Amino acid sequence: MQKWQKKGKILKASEMLDTKHRLWVELYVMSGCRRGEIVGLKWNRVCFDQSCIFIDLEVVYTGEYGIQLSSPKSKAGERMIVLPKSTMELLKRYYDDYVKKLCIDESTWDRNDFLFFQTEKLPEIFPMNPTSLTHYFSEFSKKYALPHLNPHALRHSYASVLIQSNELSDLELAKTLGHSSPSVTEEIYGHLFKDPSSKAASVVTGAYKKE
Repeated sequence: MQKWQKKGKILKASEMLDTKHRLWVELYVMSGCRRGEIVGLKWNRVCFDQSCIFIDLEVVYTGEYGIQLSSPKSKAGERMIVLPKSTMELLKRYYDDYVKKLCIDESTWDRNDFLFFQTEKLPEIFPMNPTSLTHYFSEFSKKYALPHLNPHALRHSYASVLIQSNELSDLELAKTLGHSSPSVTEEIYGHLFKDPSSKAASVVTGAYKKE
């Protein structure tokens, strides 16, 4: 199944979900973010005017230390991601529900709160455990008869679509995925790049046809 076809099925199934869970799916499919980056999103990193989110924080979990906040692994991990109109509309709907549910006074709110939080910790806005998302996507895929899904697989799918489109340079790909350099992207996703021998054949054929 082509990557974009699989994405279409995932998004179609997500239409059956409530706003929060549908937003989880859309953010992963449309942003290519890591699990901890989605969990680490705060409202002051969402820009509705520019239809984008800013990634500069990651939530990690270990058995020894529990939930911890961390900066991206490299400076390149700090990046802006433009999202489609449909995702931003879903974000706005979730924002409205969020403000209403928590009785927030927008006139004094600094928006320095996590989008996704642990309900049992209210009134403190405490970030979710990233592993909760992995469990959710596993159940989501089973319920709607989708291929096994997890946040990493969705990031991989996102990268595959970009690579196979041939519309971004190696540097643009690396920046979009938050990699420190194109070599990191190639090391992880090198098997998805077009075989250079086929590129060579195409170039040579094109050159001779021009003569």
